[in-house]
Amino acid sequence: MFFRKLRCSFCRRSNNDVEKLVAGARGYICDRCAHGVMRIITDTPPGSDAPAPKQPVVLPRTSEVGRTWHFAVSSR
Repeated sequence: MFFRKLRCSFCRRSNNDVEKLVAGARGYICDRCAHGVMRIITDTPPGSDAPAPKQPVVLPRTSEVGRTWHFAVSSR
């Protein structure tokens, strides 16, 4: 029976070289890379200089604005 050799999408280690290999939507991540990601996330302080999320601009509705529908007319 043929088994496809799976690899981590980040470090390219095969499934034989790692303990666990987690499948994602478009790739795989091994336990070593996942541990490294979690270390980076927990060691990084929260960004206080991050810009505030932008609020959507809401324009007032006026009666002067109308909708015009244009239909293509075939000239056969």
